[in-house]
Amino acid sequence: MAEQYRGNADKLREAEQWIAGELDSEHYAAVNLALYRLHHTEPARLFDTDLLGELYKLAAAVALRIEVKLYEMAEQDVMDAEIQAEIDAAEARAALAKENSND
Repeated sequence: MAEQYRGNADKLREAEQWIAGELDSEHYAAVNLALYRLHHTEPARLFDTDLLGELYKLAAAVALRIEVKLYEMAEQDVMDAEIQAEIDAAEARAALAKENSND
């Protein structure tokens, strides 16, 4: 299920909201500065700089946290579905028992 969540924009946004603020201020400053540098770098010169590697490294830290949160969300959704299935089954048995007692 976590694999499915990777392609789900709503689940990705939810995971991002859960992890917001987990990284230290140095990371956020590095992201902002890298984005600033990206904005001021000619696309043709990107490969002549270390900027892409820097951005990739910064993205990896965020991606790892999002992956962990997506897994946790999927795990919780599976547990919730199992609990709901047990509740539904218990309600169905109770309804059947009540119906049989009325006969």
